[in-house]
Amino acid sequence: MLSGLILTVLILFFVVFFIIYKRGMLIRMFSLKVEDHALQFQNQLQETATAVVDRLETQITHLEYLLEESDKRIEILNRQIQTIEGLMQNPALQLSNVAPEKVCPAKLQNKEQNFAEPLAEKEASENNDLEDKKRRQLVLSLAEQGYTITEIAKATSIGKGEIMLLLQLNKK
Repeated sequence: MLSGLILTVLILFFVVFFIIYKRGMLIRMFSLKVEDHALQFQNQLQETATAVVDRLETQITHLEYLLEESDKRIEILNRQIQTIEGLMQNPALQLSNVAPEKVCPAKLQNKEQNFAEPLAEKEASENNDLEDKKRRQLVLSLAEQGYTITEIAKATSIGKGEIMLLLQLNKK
C-alpha cells in the first residue's frame, strides 16, 4: 500500500511538473493559433477593402466620364437653342409654313376661284421657292456653326442626302 501511495504521489508530482513545465508551451501554442486566425482575418479584410476601393475608383472614373459627356451634350443643346432662338428672332431665316389647302385647286369651288387658279399656283411656287431658299440658308448656317449632318437633319426635318447635296453645292 505504501508503494501504491508513493506511486500515486510520483504520478501526481509528474503531472504537476508536466503541467507547470509545459504550461508556457501550451499557452504559446493556443495563443499562436488565435493570433494566426486574427491575422488571417485582418488580411482578408484588407484584401476585401482594397477590392472594394478599386471597384469604387473604377465606377467613379466611369461616372466622371459620363458627367463630362453630359456636359458636352448640354453645351451642344444650348448652342442649338441659341441658334433656334436667333432664327426665330430673324424673320428672314424663318421657314414659312404654307398650308397646302390654300393653294390646292381641288379646294376651289366657284368660277371666280377657278380663274384665280394660275395666280394661286404662281404664288404657291413663289412661296415654295422662298421656303427652299430659307431652308438652304438654315442648313448652311447650321453647318457653319459646326453641326453635323445628322444634327442638322434632326433640327430641320430634312433628309441627310438633301443636306449633303446642299452642302456640296454650296462648296462649288
